[in-house]
Amino acid sequence: MLAWGRTMRIDDGRQVKAARAILGITARDLAREAGLCKNSVLAIEARTRIRRRMFDRNSGVARVEQAIERLGVFCEMQDGRPIVRFATTPIPPKYRRKPQPAD
Repeated sequence: MLAWGRTMRIDDGRQVKAARAILGITARDLAREAGLCKNSVLAIEARTRIRRRMFDRNSGVARVEQAIERLGVFCEMQDGRPIVRFATTPIPPKYRRKPQPAD
């Protein structure tokens, strides 16, 4: 969980690839950091929609999420779009959720 209380969530394999590009690391480096093999990371990157089971904290996707977060990059979905940014960067105003009007 990040300092401001948000949890990272990877919903698209392209987010993993973008996070690697931001960090300047290879699939092998990320696999080593996550405790997986390189082919597992590449398989996650190839998915356009990542489905997960409840309470599956030790899955390959969860391990990749934890590794990316440890390295300082944050992934999430905002308005149906995948967002990848440094964990210390605030959410740009364009992508901030607008408060819902009270009924």
